[in-house]
Amino acid sequence: MPRLRFSVLLATAASLIGAAGCGGGGGASEISFSDRFTNVVPDLGGVDFYVDDVLRISNQAFGDSSAYEKRKAKDPTEVVSVNDAGTGNVLDAIEIDRVNKKSAHVFSLGLANPGNQQPGLRLLALLINRTPPSGNNSRVIVVHGYIRAVGFPTPNVDIHRTPDIIEVSNLPFGQSDSFTIAAGTYDFTVRITGIKDSQLIFDPGRQIEGGKVYLMLLQGVEGEGGNIAPAIQFIEEPPDN
Repeated sequence: MPRLRFSVLLATAASLIGAAGCGGGGGASEISFSDRFTNVVPDLGGVDFYVDDVLRISNQAFGDSSAYEKRKAKDPTEVVSVNDAGTGNVLDAIEIDRVNKKSAHVFSLGLANPGNQQPGLRLLALLINRTPPSGNNSRVIVVHGYIRAVGFPTPNVDIHRTPDIIEVSNLPFGQSDSFTIAAGTYDFTVRITGIKDSQLIFDPGRQIEGGKVYLMLLQGVEGEGGNIAPAIQFIEEPPDN
């Protein structure tokens, strides 16, 4: 069986500290939380997501994302694992803190069968602040899931947008960052960090609406076509209610 890797990547240390302080002494209180799942593994027909050994998402295709599901539990953590769809082959697993009245977004990233210098499959969990910023602004959360061709290391990337502004710099594969942007229409370009003429992905004419929270997912494999071609996918994070 593949070695399981346990890690938690949450958006803010403050949220973790707050969650730790809420448990207090006495009996365990019920935690109300939400979670959703997105598959960004390009070399499998689909994946299954399990939570505490219970199947939650079945045969999710590359690039697909589930809706948020609200749940309640007393256990302060959950174990999420990802399998090759329809099999008992566990590809990775992580332990996630359940934070009261917060939302977790879990991603499967990388390749199940990586070539030379390509990143292997792993899970990433982010604590998502689904409350939009004030005014005519939106928050954009960037996740780096783009993979270079065999023989080329997948680099850290910069996110450029028109007119000529770097919104995110030096973002490693399998990690996230965020920025706030005014409503408008922009061209976004993904480049190797510090190399301005190294265009990896170009996304022109992207309309950003005010009062939204977006997930900006860098996905696909260099040199590939069809649904696994390099692309930026925008996923709207709905307001919590």
